Amino acid sequence: MMDSEYFTITQPKSILDLPEDFFLEYLSKYLEIPELFNFRCCSRMCRDLVDQMLTRRKRLCIEEDSTQNNKWETSFRVISRKCRMLREIHLIGLPWLTEDLLLEFLNNNTELEIFSHHLCFKITSSGLHPLAVNCKKLHTLHLSGLAVCDGFLQTLNMHNNHLVDVSLSLYCLSEAILCDFFKTQIHLRIIHLSQKHFCKEHSPVLGTIAEYCKDLEYLDILDLDRSDDEAVLKIAKSCPKVTHIVLNPDEFCDGTIEFLKSRKIDIEQKVDILSSHRYDTFY
Repeated sequence: MMDSEYFTITQPKSILDLPEDFFLEYLSKYLEIPELFNFRCCSRMCRDLVDQMLTRRKRLCIEEDSTQNNKWETSFRVISRKCRMLREIHLIGLPWLTEDLLLEFLNNNTELEIFSHHLCFKITSSGLHPLAVNCKKLHTLHLSGLAVCDGFLQTLNMHNNHLVDVSLSLYCLSEAILCDFFKTQIHLRIIHLSQKHFCKEHSPVLGTIAEYCKDLEYLDILDLDRSDDEAVLKIAKSCPKVTHIVLNPDEFCDGTIEFLKSRKIDIEQKVDILSSHRYDTFY
């Protein structure tokens, strides 16, 4: 039941007779992206209402399953123009997303704090340039399945040294740049490194994490394909706050596993990094 303030002596004949703030404060919370744009097409009034909803939006999640509209690129341009207060963005599996679309979108949302971008294969470092340069409040960065290379991390390091949560599952990152990245991002609490193509040699990278990331609490290296007992032990000894080092125990010496258990460091509890930022789709 809605608050009594939304009811008057004259009962509304249709949903469009309801007060404007009913749409902005209540209805908008329950509309998915396709529903929002279907509603926007009903009338000029509906278009104006939806545009107001978009201007208030703080969070956005667009996944492949929700983008069956064959005019989705046009809808995304509308979102780019209207959404300028976004704090959290998740873009997942969008084969239609081009760098031009993403550049406009990021240039209009410089207050971003959380950015998660997965399996959008047309996106390179150039498409993420505004994120690295303009989003000074960014503290959470999750990237996978993108053609992103060293240049992006180099640019990001020049403009941001306060990330706390990072997930990298990329194919074109070098050992040297990753080491520089972790030397700069000393406030990281959550690190997820994935894919066998991560880099040719990851021991120096893990060593850099142990030396510089003293706030580390959670490290996921389960998907790395080469074990390194010495580096893992160094992290366990050098990072006093660490409670999770997720790995495959079959790839490490028994002594390493026993030491981690003696320090009460969990090696099996797989934390879904994305789940820590679950939210209502609209707000």
